[in-house]
Formats: sequence, C-alpha cells, structure tokens
Amino acid sequence: MFSINLFTKYCSSEGKKLFEKKKQTLFFDEGQRIFHEGELVKGIYFIERGRVKVLSKSHDNSEKIIRLASNEMIVGHRGLNTKVYPISAETLSESVITFLPIEVFSSILKSNNEMAVYLINFLSDELRDSETRMKNLLILDPKTRIAIILVKLIDCFGYKKNAGNKLLNYTLSRTDIANMAGTTYETVIRTLAALKKERVIDLVGKEIAIINAKKLSQVAAGVKGKK
Repeated sequence: MFSINLFTKYCSSEGKKLFEKKKQTLFFDEGQRIFHEGELVKGIYFIERGRVKVLSKSHDNSEKIIRLASNEMIVGHRGLNTKVYPISAETLSESVITFLPIEVFSSILKSNNEMAVYLINFLSDELRDSETRMKNLLILDPKTRIAIILVKLIDCFGYKKNAGNKLLNYTLSRTDIANMAGTTYETVIRTLAALKKERVIDLVGKEIAIINAKKLSQVAAGVKGKK
C-alpha cells in the first residue's frame, strides 16, 4: 500500500520538512464526502484512521463502488496528472485524514526517485485489481462475487478485537455489497443466507462473522464444494 509512512522512509530531509510544513489534518464524519468526481484536484489524502469507499459514476449517472480504503491507505491519487478528480471518495465511518496539496506531493515525488517508483508499482497493482474486478463482474456468478467482497472486507478492515468470534471489523451495508458485486439487494440477502446455511459465515444482526475463512476463499476462487 502507499501510506504516509513512505515520506519518512524515502524522503530527503528537505522533503520531510516540506511534508510536515504543508500537511493538514482533517476530520470527517461518517457518510461525508472527502471530494467529488469532477471537482478540481486539490491534493492527496492519507487515511490516518477510518474507512473510505471510492466511487465512480457509470453511464446512467449512478455511482459504483470501485475500491475500499482504510488506515494507512491513500485516496485522491487518481487525480494525479489531471485537472479534476475522476472519482469521488466518501467516509464509511468517522475518519482522520492527512491532506497534502497536489503541488507539494508532485514536488516531493520529483525529488525522490524511490518514492516515485513505489507509486508507479502501487498504481500498477491497483490497475490490475480494477481490471480483475471488471472481468469478475462479467464472468462470475453473484455468489462468487459476493464472496470476493467478503474476502476484501477481511483484507481491508480485518476482524474486531476481543469480539469472541471472527466478526468483521466493518461490515458494508447490504446495499453497498450489492453495488460492489454488480447485483441486487435481494440477491445479496439470499446469498448471505446461503453462506450462513453452509456454515461459511454467521449473521450477527447487520454484521457478518466469518466461520470458515478457508471455505470462503474457495467460494471466492470459484471452487465448487463436494456433492
């Protein structure tokens, strides 16, 4: 991931001083927009603490969730080398975010080759993930796509500490799961019920606990269970 810690690892002393001088700490409530698609690019945002969903408008003007981000992750970087943000970002929970003006970020990158290379590799990985997701929406069944999203929730947000079970640290709303999976709310409800019946997950109110992470990964990989 591309986190704020890279400034300490890769920046020269001048770059670190510039970063410390120009950065701003911002506080967001749950459900608040960090920036909007089509808005002039102002800078880059580093999540210190919180959860964020990245959205992109489709042909019918509806917004699709294309990425999730949490602690030590970056958002707004798709605005690099363009005048307006091609996507939006919205908080899923209260968040503390460090903002760095785009001109400062660009200046630091230009003077720190290792950091620039790291960013290129990060962007390459993200593009590959995006392409894989688009392919999945075309060829995989809804159950597999929903399982992939549950695995992503584990990877991105982890489990709650001291919960006594494998309760997800953050559970997307059923509507957001449907959005990411490219399916309907009703299909999500049926699929989660089926996964519960198969003892892959458990439903704790609106939250989700992972009972069998190995089997969930198999479902996400499209592996069929034994009959």
